[in-house]
Amino acid sequence: MPVLAIRRPISKLITPLNSWPPFCRVKSKTATSATSWFNTSTTLAGLVSRSKPPNVNAGEADFTVADGAILFGLRAIKGLGRSAAEEIVRARNEKGPFRDFYDFCERVDVKMVTSAAIEKLIKAGAFDELHSNRAALMHVLPKALQAAAELQEDRLHGQRNFFDMFDDDAASPTNDQMMPDIPDWPNNVKLKYEKEALDFYFSSHPLAQYDDLVRRFSSHTIEQLKDLPAGQEVILGGMMTQIRFQNVKKARNGNTRYARCRFEDLTGSAECVMWPDDFVKHKDDFVEDRVCFVKATVERTREEPGLVLARVLDLDQAQRELTRGHGRSTQPILSRSRNDRFIGKHPQRGRPAIVPFICTSVT
Repeated sequence: MPVLAIRRPISKLITPLNSWPPFCRVKSKTATSATSWFNTSTTLAGLVSRSKPPNVNAGEADFTVADGAILFGLRAIKGLGRSAAEEIVRARNEKGPFRDFYDFCERVDVKMVTSAAIEKLIKAGAFDELHSNRAALMHVLPKALQAAAELQEDRLHGQRNFFDMFDDDAASPTNDQMMPDIPDWPNNVKLKYEKEALDFYFSSHPLAQYDDLVRRFSSHTIEQLKDLPAGQEVILGGMMTQIRFQNVKKARNGNTRYARCRFEDLTGSAECVMWPDDFVKHKDDFVEDRVCFVKATVERTREEPGLVLARVLDLDQAQRELTRGHGRSTQPILSRSRNDRFIGKHPQRGRPAIVPFICTSVT
C-alpha cells in the first residue's frame, strides 16, 4: 500500500465516469468512494491507496473500477505514456492475458512499448504476476526484445515459423525456462525503483522495518505537527526528500550554505530548513536512504507547519541520547489505532517529540 502524500494531479489519468457501466459505479463501498474521488481534484497517492498493484494483465490505460476494486491505470507509471499503455491493453484484449514476459514482448508493438517503457513496468512491479524476480526480468529484457523484434519482423514479411502455423502464441518459450537463476533486488533497491517509476512506494516502505524503534522513541508524527505551537522543540523524522542546497545573501561567521527539504514519515510530510550555522556541522549527515533522528523547532509562517532543523543523530546516537536525556522507558510511546496510523498519547507541551526519518534524494 502506498504511504506517501504525492501531489500528482490525476485529472487526465482516469476514465470519465459517464463512460463506465453502471455495475462499476456503485458496486461496493470501495467503488462508491472511487467515483467520489474521481469527481474531485484528488491526488494520485489518495487514489492508489485503495488500488490494486500495477499489473499488465489487469490494468487499463486509466484507473478503472472492476468488481469493487480500483485497477491501477498503467498510464500513471512515469515514462509509459498513453500510446504504450493502450498498446498493452490492445494486445491483451486481442489474445487474452499474457502468459509470461517473453509472450508480452512478442505480442506488443515494441516500437510503441519501448525498452525504456518496459523497464519502468518492471520497476513498478507490473510484471510481478508473471514473474516476481524483477532483477531477472531486467536481465533478460534485451534478449527478449531482440527475439520479439525478429519475430515481429518475420511476421510482417510473412515468414511465419513452424509453431506459428498452429498457434501464434506457441512460439514463446516459457518464463521459467528462459529466466536466469539470479537473486532478486534487495528490498531497499526494489523500493527505490518503485518510487522512481511511480513517485511513491507501493509494496512497502523503507521505515517499515524500523516500526518497533519508531514507536519506542516517538511521541509525535508529522501529522501531529498541526497541533503544536510555533517554536516548540521536537525531534522529528520521515523521509527527507526534495533536498535543495542554497546560499544566503548575508552570511554570519562566513557560512552561507544551507539546506531546504521535505520530511515525510508514514503520516505526511513537512517543509524543512537547516540554516548555515547548523548545516556546516551536519552537511555530511545528509545521506540518501539513511535512517536517523533530527532535532528541530516548529515553524508556523505558512498554512502548513514547517520545521527548522538543528541536529541530526544516527540511530545509535539517538538511542543513547534520547533514552538518557529524557528518561524514556522502553515501552512504545506511540500506539496504533484501528486504521494503523500513529497516534500520540498527549505528551506535555514543551517536551520533545521524536520520530525517525530517512534522508533520500540528495542533490
